[in-house]
Amino acid sequence: MRDERTPDSRSRVETVTFSSPLGSWELSQCAAPADLAPLVDCFWSVRGRVSYRRETILPTDRVELMFNLGLPHRVIGSPDGGGTDFIRAWVSGLQEGPLVVEPQYDTSRYDSHLVSVRLHPQGAYALLGVPMEEIANQVVEIDADLLPGIEELRERLFGAQTLDERFGLLARYVHRRFRAVAPALTSSVKVSWALERLRRSGGCVSIGELCERLDITRKHLTGMFHRQVGLAPKRLARIVKFSRVVEHLKHCADVRWAELAVDFGYYDQSHFNRDFRAFTGATPGEFLRHRSADGTSLVAGAISEPR
Repeated sequence: MRDERTPDSRSRVETVTFSSPLGSWELSQCAAPADLAPLVDCFWSVRGRVSYRRETILPTDRVELMFNLGLPHRVIGSPDGGGTDFIRAWVSGLQEGPLVVEPQYDTSRYDSHLVSVRLHPQGAYALLGVPMEEIANQVVEIDADLLPGIEELRERLFGAQTLDERFGLLARYVHRRFRAVAPALTSSVKVSWALERLRRSGGCVSIGELCERLDITRKHLTGMFHRQVGLAPKRLARIVKFSRVVEHLKHCADVRWAELAVDFGYYDQSHFNRDFRAFTGATPGEFLRHRSADGTSLVAGAISEPR
């Protein structure tokens, strides 16, 4: 694998080039402007050609607003291979399990090209203007009823010549949308504080402690999380903890699993293994053997569809 990092200090765009038996592609990311940072994690783009037919996307604590500038992708929804094709633009809410995706084209002949806004949950709540529990564990095709002007934005992204131009278009769109709807849909201070505490603790803070610090009941906090985030705080804490493990594994070849489980706050290795299979559909060993070049997914043939 070749991994070339090319930072652009002017635009803050960083591009990583991957080249391996899995394919060749470029992943570019750009941090959100300071005024959007509380709501937007980053903008990213991936473009290139892959040699596998399926990819298992792992759950994170972010919501993706994605634009397809290439050919269709299918999200597999059942063990028999049935699923839904996504052609233009879609939003992927917080997921409690893996998503299995298949390109709906000949990957030996055509490139994939996706551009995305990676949102914090409170940013997705403000941008979309719907209760986040409605899109949790869902991938939803976007139309003008959900996000006005979305088709025009996709056409402009398609016609843009540079990453700077595409990321600028995305930043200006979400900025306008936030100004139009966010004042009425801003996440509560308590939810924002709880989210930050969960992340800083690596998902290890107890929900009881959050409720005590916020002086609210567990039922109240859970209700706010369902509406403004999409998942209950305890479920989100598990995902945050798991995401830290995946990030750590990017830099590991030889892993002592029992020690790793303790280091990341799991009660024991059996609890760790349970969460790992729930979030990947695979055992830890299978994950190491079949992970993608960037370490954030599993690729075709590695595992069966998630159960």
